[in-house]
Amino acid sequence: MSTERSDYKQKILTTLAEYKYLSSKQVWDKTGAALEGKSFNQTQVELTKLKRAGLIRREVVRGVKGNASLHQWVLARPGARLINFEKYGRHFERPISRYQAEIHKLEIDLEEQIGLAQGGWKLVKSFKSSSTNRLPKTTEQYEWLCQVLTWQEYQRTGRLPSDRHGSHTLMVPLRANHHLAYLPTCHAAVVFILPHPRATDKFWEERQIEYGGIKDTIPIFGVFPNKEKLQASKRVLDKFKLRGISIGQVSGLLTRTLN
Repeated sequence: MSTERSDYKQKILTTLAEYKYLSSKQVWDKTGAALEGKSFNQTQVELTKLKRAGLIRREVVRGVKGNASLHQWVLARPGARLINFEKYGRHFERPISRYQAEIHKLEIDLEEQIGLAQGGWKLVKSFKSSSTNRLPKTTEQYEWLCQVLTWQEYQRTGRLPSDRHGSHTLMVPLRANHHLAYLPTCHAAVVFILPHPRATDKFWEERQIEYGGIKDTIPIFGVFPNKEKLQASKRVLDKFKLRGISIGQVSGLLTRTLN
């Protein structure tokens, strides 16, 4: 096996460890193969070889039939051992539902949109908690939101608060755990809420309660796969005085935030 192919094999396995499951085109993109000039067919061939070696498996998304795009590549336990991935667990072996796949794609598309935005925006992803990997008492999102509000307080008063967790941040949720785009300068942040495809009014009511204290100073947006689903959710968003955006509008929104 050539060094180049061995390196690419490792890269695929590492990428699947990070994202849990991906389509062939997502693997091609997330491994950087597209930017390196590797053809999509080269990635497909490599995925097939890794499957034959038992290092990955091809999972059919439950709830949808006859659509090849809804097959996902998943890291197998031998592949995890090969790259010394110690966080491999049963969640890698569970079936993938249609709704899980839709949310997962939306998360990946959001990451890409934030990368396309001008200004150097960064992303804090939603923390995937479990019985063995619990959500911390204060999240990374909380810390960044506090820093942005501290900057806003300085802009408003001309005085920099001595404590970035002072009274000006009391309304920030300690366990804020939705996707957060932020500027490393701490001058701006945007919270992006990715709802389950079957999210109810109660879900949005809880988000309004969670972020109601900061939504007038930090933009809070529900993110939808397309304009049709955004329009279909307009009633419930208006009911709780929340804003929505389709995924393709995210990079433009962040770029405009700088102006």
